[in-house]
Amino acid sequence: MSAKYYADTLTARGYTRQYSLPATKKSTKVLWLVLTLLVLICSTIFLTLLTHWGYDILLLLGKFLS
Repeated sequence: MSAKYYADTLTARGYTRQYSLPATKKSTKVLWLVLTLLVLICSTIFLTLLTHWGYDILLLLGKFLS
C-alpha cells in the first residue's frame, strides 16, 4: 500500500491531512532577520518622532489631562 493511498484513505475516513513545512534552519534565520529589521525600523521611526514632536505631544497631553 503506497503512502499516498494510505493518506487518501485516512482523509476519506474523516481524518484531516496536515500540510506543514518543516522548520529548517535557513527559514528560521530568515525569520529572525526579518523580525530584527522590523524592530530596528519601528524603533528608529518611534525615536525620530519622539525627538521631533515628543515635547509637543507631552505639552498637548498635559493640556488634555489638566
